[in-house]
Amino acid sequence: MALRTWAGRFGLLAISIVLCLAFVELVLWWLMPVSLHRIDFERYRLSKNPRITYELRPLAADHNRAGFRDHDRPKTKAPDTFRIAVIGDSIVYGYGVAFDEAYPRRLERMLNDSGRFRKQIEVLNFGVPGYGAVQIVEAFREKGLDFEPDLVIYGHWFDDIANNHDTTEAVELRRADGRLYRHDHLNVIDGGSDHLRDLLLATQIGRRWTVLTDRPRPAKTNDAPVRVELPARHQPLQRLYEDFRRRVENGTHRDVVGSEAYFALYTEPDRFTAWIDALDQWVTTCAESDIPALMLMTPVYAAHDPGQYPWSALHAFVTDVASHFDVPVLDVSERLVDLPSGDIAIDSEHPNGEGCRLIAEGLAAYLVENGPRYGIDPVN
Repeated sequence: MALRTWAGRFGLLAISIVLCLAFVELVLWWLMPVSLHRIDFERYRLSKNPRITYELRPLAADHNRAGFRDHDRPKTKAPDTFRIAVIGDSIVYGYGVAFDEAYPRRLERMLNDSGRFRKQIEVLNFGVPGYGAVQIVEAFREKGLDFEPDLVIYGHWFDDIANNHDTTEAVELRRADGRLYRHDHLNVIDGGSDHLRDLLLATQIGRRWTVLTDRPRPAKTNDAPVRVELPARHQPLQRLYEDFRRRVENGTHRDVVGSEAYFALYTEPDRFTAWIDALDQWVTTCAESDIPALMLMTPVYAAHDPGQYPWSALHAFVTDVASHFDVPVLDVSERLVDLPSGDIAIDSEHPNGEGCRLIAEGLAAYLVENGPRYGIDPVN
């Protein structure tokens, strides 16, 4: 009798635990899901350039012959064409949306349909999922310049400062044993044979646990002051960095519980230095080729009270850094942050088709108004 009683209690406990986990799983899927993107080497391949690490495989999925997600484009543009290159990561690529829903494709259609420009507008999508700033800029320098862009738009995302230190050898090792390829949303290189790991990553609980246990943490306020090693011409950024880091350390700027540690990422000296170096190379490359540069910022898609968007200070910080390089910033967040995230986004960073439409609308409106600034001749 006692054995049956204990068995019954154990069964009720097990059922309660399963129901609680199921409830948490549903809440995580609804509130702030973490995406899983598989770098499967059927759609990707290793790059010969160690700074790029990996790249899109040409003619796989909806990739073109040059190895980016777009129609085939001749490298030499027609005389009556104005060409825009959009560089970035999975947001530019259009993760989770159809080929024609990615915002670079939508932008091209909107600009041409506006009837405001003399030339035909081409918008080339150079986005690659999982890329950090170093890879984004290096891929543009190696591939994007060959397509003679007249304007370069960098679709910046907050975790572009991460994932800038992986080597080709490290990726080969991860590919061999199927381990996680860490980014702030999850990328997996080849599934391998670890079925328990794959089962864990099929759940939001498993993905969230993986992200949170790997998140960076800012130094404590009693740690020794940290300086970043920057060239003399970037000394204003040293002061900007120290002030930002101090605000993160004392809690003025605080990451949202359960979200990616975006604020903390920018306090890490090595990451910050690599990010600044990548931005410097991007701006220098554009200047040497006489190509205007524009940075686009999109928001974190997460529930918050109206007018209380938690990452405004990070938007301002990135804008200040871009201003140091004399790069204008178009922040389309105002169009998006107070809309229900489920209506415009797949997860906390990737817009859905409607979100891509709103981003493209913001870009199109900006370029219609500021076309001459970027060399786009308007119709008289």
